[in-house]
Amino acid sequence: MLMEELETRLSRIKDQKLATEVRRFLLNLSLLFDNQPPVHIQGYINEIFDILEEKHCAGKFSF
Repeated sequence: MLMEELETRLSRIKDQKLATEVRRFLLNLSLLFDNQPPVHIQGYINEIFDILEEKHCAGKFSF
């Protein structure tokens, strides 16, 4: 995931604290894999964003 795409998807998360934590997690994950996470992990990252964006559209966010 390119940084531009990451920032675009993070901007869709209205809860700034959550967006900050997601950003921190993904940057650490990126460092762990030298900016090239395996394909299956990239898929999981996309699923996480899909879920966060879907929850945002529903108007409620809870874990």
